This record gives sequence, C-alpha cells and structure tokens, in this order.
Amino acid sequence: MARGKRNRAEETTPSVAKRLRSSSNGEAGEETSSTEPQNGHQKKQILLNAFDMSTVGHLSPGQWKNPKDRSATKRNLQYWIDLAKILERGGINALFLADTYGGYDTYEGSLDNCIRRAAQWPVTDPTIPISAMAAVTKNLAFGITASTSFEPPFLLAKRFSTLDHLTGGRIGWNIVTSWKKSAFKAIGIDTPIEHDQRYAQADEYLRVLYKLWEGSWSEDAIINDVENDAYIDPDRVRQINHHGKFFNLETRHIVDPSPQRTPFLFQAGTSPAGSAFASKHAEAIFVTGHDPSVVAPKIANIRRLAKEEGRDPASLKFFCTFTPIVGRTDEEAQEKLAEVKKYASTIGGLVLVSGWTGIDLSKLPLGKEITKEDSLEAHKVTSALSAFTTTSKTIPKWTPEVVAEVASIGGLGPVSVGSPSTVADELERWVAEADVDGFNLGYVTTPGTFEDVVDLLVPELRRRGIYPQKANDGLTAREKVYGAGQAHLRSDHTGSAYKYDVYKEDPPYVEEDAPEKVGLNGNGNGQSKAARANLKCPLDNTPWPRPYDRWTISETKDGRFSSVWIIAAHVGVPGNEVADQAANEAADHNPSARADPRLPPQPEKLGIFMDNHETHHSPDDERRVRAVLVRRQSRQKALQTRREATKGTLATTHNTLVRST
Repeated sequence: MARGKRNRAEETTPSVAKRLRSSSNGEAGEETSSTEPQNGHQKKQILLNAFDMSTVGHLSPGQWKNPKDRSATKRNLQYWIDLAKILERGGINALFLADTYGGYDTYEGSLDNCIRRAAQWPVTDPTIPISAMAAVTKNLAFGITASTSFEPPFLLAKRFSTLDHLTGGRIGWNIVTSWKKSAFKAIGIDTPIEHDQRYAQADEYLRVLYKLWEGSWSEDAIINDVENDAYIDPDRVRQINHHGKFFNLETRHIVDPSPQRTPFLFQAGTSPAGSAFASKHAEAIFVTGHDPSVVAPKIANIRRLAKEEGRDPASLKFFCTFTPIVGRTDEEAQEKLAEVKKYASTIGGLVLVSGWTGIDLSKLPLGKEITKEDSLEAHKVTSALSAFTTTSKTIPKWTPEVVAEVASIGGLGPVSVGSPSTVADELERWVAEADVDGFNLGYVTTPGTFEDVVDLLVPELRRRGIYPQKANDGLTAREKVYGAGQAHLRSDHTGSAYKYDVYKEDPPYVEEDAPEKVGLNGNGNGQSKAARANLKCPLDNTPWPRPYDRWTISETKDGRFSSVWIIAAHVGVPGNEVADQAANEAADHNPSARADPRLPPQPEKLGIFMDNHETHHSPDDERRVRAVLVRRQSRQKALQTRREATKGTLATTHNTLVRST
C-alpha cells in the first residue's frame, strides 16, 4: 500500500508555475528601479550567502541524475576549491554550510528511501574543506553548522578557534540543536532531548563558550619573553570554573585568541524557545518560509525580544532561504526550470519534508491538507513544521502533492525563475515586505546556479545600488556584516559580559526544587536561604561570591560534634529585601548569627551570617571527618606552597573546605 502511494507521488507532475514567480520583463538589464539613493538615503545593501551542504543534492534532490550537476563529487576537494573561487569572484558574503547528524527516517518509517534517493545522504564533515577554500580566497566567509547536542563545548571551542585563526577571522557558526532520533541513536542515546530543554542546554553551552573564547585569555597573554624562556604569561590566561546544570568544566581555553575570538553567530529556529535563544545569542538568523507574509511576523517578534534583552534590534541580520533560477531572459530561465524538473525526485522531497516536520507523508492521501496535528514530533520541529503548514497567497493549501512538487526543487523556501531583473525584483520585495537583510541562496544544479548568480544576478543588484560594488579585502566575517573595526562581539551582545577585562564567574547551579543540596550537612536552612537570596542581588553579577567561606568543626563539652558554615549574603540592599528576610530567619535559627568583622564596611556586602548545626556523631565518625579535614588541609597547604614558588602558575584549587571567588 505504501509502495502504491510512492508510485503515485513519483508520477505526479503538478505545475510549478503557481509558486514560482516570473514575469515577461524581457532582456536582462532592463531597468526596474532607480540606482540613485531614495530621499537622499543610501539604499539598504542586500547580503548574499551561498547555501550548500556536504551531501548530494542538498535542497533539490534528484539532480545527481542531471549530466550538468556535480553535487555527487563533493568528496573531491576540487569541488570546494572551484566553488570558493566562483563565490569570491561574485563578492558573495559567505558560504553557508548546512549539516546533519542522522538520516531522515520518518517517511515510511525507514531510512531506505533517504539512502536510495540520496536525500541528503551520504553526508561528509563540512569543516574539513574550509582551510583549502580559505587558501584560494581573501574575502569569502564561511558559516558552518554544528550542533550543541553531541559534543562538549571545549571541543567545539577548540575547533572553531583553530578555523578562525586559519581563515584570518572569516568563520561563522550556525548554532543548531539536534532532534532527530536517528542522530541520537547513532551516538548511543535512545531518546532525543525535549524541544525547550534543548534550548536551555544550548543557552548554557553558549555561556561556556563565551567564557572560553572571550574570558580565558588576555589580549597580551603571549609575551614572547626569550630571555626568561616565557612564551605565554600564565597569569594572563584565566581558568574557567563552570558548574552548571548541563556542563561542568575547570580549564583554560587551549587556543589563544583568534581574530574574532567568538565566531560570527548564525542561528536557525523561530519557535518560542528558538526565538528567545536567538534574541540573546544570534547575530544572524536563518529563517524559512515560502511567502514574506509567513516570515515577517517571526522576524518582528525576534527583533522585539532582542530589544527587551537590551540589544539593538537592527543589529540582528535575517537571512531567508531563496533559490534563484536565472536566465538572460525570462524565457531562458523557464527553459532551465523545465530541464531540471526532468530530474527532480518527488520522493526525495517527501523524504526531506517528512523528516523536517515529523509527518510521515507516505500515510496521507495526496490531496489531504497537512496540519500540525499530523506531526508525531510537533514539539521537536516547530520551525520547519510551521513553514509547511502555514498557508499564504503563494501556497493556499499544503498537501502531500504540493509538498512533493515544492520540496523537489528549492526545498525550504521560495524559488524565483526569470531574468536578472525579475529575480532582483523578487529579492527587493522580500526585503521590503519581510524585513530580511539577506538571503541564503540555494542551488538547483552545481555548477550552474551559483555561476548564474555571480554572472547575471549580482551585476543587476549592483546596478540598482543594493549590492556592494567591490568587496573590502581583509575583513573578518563579523566586519563584513557590521563594518570594519567590529571584529569582536558588539558591546550589547550577551557574550560581551564574559570578556576578559569584565569577566565574572557564574554562580554554581542550584536545583530549584532541592534547596537542601546547598548545605554540606544538616538541614541547611540558613545556607539555602542566604544563597538563593543572593541570586537576586542586583548589585553584583557574581551573587554567590563565597558560598562556603569557612567550614570548621569542634567538639563540645558534652561530646557533641559541631559543624559551622559562614555564608555570604547581600543584606541591606534596596531591592534585595529577600536577603534581609533570609538573614533574620537565619538569626532565629542560630542566635549567634552575625556580620563577619573581617570584611570592610561595604553596605552591599554587609551580611555575612552563620548557620550553626550541632549533630551527634560517634567517635568513628569524628575520626573519619577529622582525617578528611587534615588530609585536605595538608593538600591545600602544599598546593599553596607550590603556587607561590611558581609565581601563580597553578590553577586555583577547589575543594569542599574553601571555594574562592
């Protein structure tokens, strides 16, 4: 039965004309808009990225059968070298490389059709060819997709710092969170991470990376002191001590600062969680949709959220998927479309969309309208699901039949067919109606599509004054977007709070529903309330500066064993009344609670109070605890001696007795 549906889909050849915008404007170069600035203002410059993937076909499955297509040769390094040279010649902003960590097995519940149709299968590593492409270009940037779900932040930080060095700062990272079951099973995990939890994990992942990229190394850490045999000053390479919900590490970044430190940050995802994530972290957002009316609200929402985060909404750049089929005339472009349709794999398109949306389209009648309720994984793939269920004037009804047609050429976004003038008109319409800043241009055939963009479309955009006349040599990926001199993160970006000169470590993660974990022993009421009150202090970004300033033990006259903690809390600070309440409750619990006289009289750090727990212990317990304390104190003293002898080259030590800020 499923095979019968597959055959019907293969035989279906509905007209593409209704969704492919074209016109009869005639020859290329026909004037459609003025090249002069409007109202004395410079026209908005369009950014163009080439959109590719280390796989066969990418967004137009089946073209491997086309004699003109070389997408099946991407395992040959020459493919990437040739492509980079073409894009450099056209002044293309960046080569944006997609990636995936598992095959598409939703269609018919099997991976077989993904493999058979070469629907983004096989897939090689996108990072490997970058250095070769960088060696034959001066200006082309590279955006590489990598997931936050499968490798520790330290490894990704090392790889991207290395690439940023080798390319002279021309590296961007497309941040994604993974959801495919096949990908998780490939690394030995049975169940994918829930959607919103993925973004919570990714948020912490980024904070760890900012610490490594921005906060670990001083700009002047490399001293090249030949006389003293010192290449790097270890005092200028900070150890990162991150103890979060998802990640724990104590290390210094192993790579010295690259030209950008943090790579230019792309992000794809417009769900509520994805939009919130983008508003904090992304510098450029990859959006999908087949009509400006579908994309515009998503862009407006993320810009609004960015403003609430204290960022300039205009600093976020939005790139829409867009597949151009360009000819010297509209008629020639239509002939190119007719030719590529001969090789399009409708089943390959259904395989991709089934995977993107979580809907097994083989089970739906060809004429049935697709809804979000059809997805068994709607909570995991909300952005792609929205793209293929939200109707518009361009596509008033989504059915498997329409999807088979749309996804076989262009996949995720609109396809524009026509002369350079026709396609340029469409790009300008999207900029005006959706507020996009640029486009990720997909290809139908390679070579072919990108050559037409460089030789036909780019000259038309330049003639209109909406595309740079010439690329500026030597700019980083970030400078190509924000302008010369902005190689590092903007000051209003979330990651700027972790820069070396202003760095402050985040407080350790505390389970919201398990406050008793804050205490080392006993019921921990005082410690828990003080620590959690501190988390709300508005005057310090490190609200838990000394969670365990001292832990002492003593034996009372009646044989009881007493353990004492001194906890830091911000008391007497306007807006932090919860700390005052915690101090009062601690005083009720322990009448000897007091401010620590060792501290200078700083109002914002006045409240040091004690939480004294007295518990009965057996002699064996006392001997065991005392032995632990003596051993740890001896180790601490030895480490301190070594630290002084080597002028601070050892990392700060951490143990349960003393945690330094």
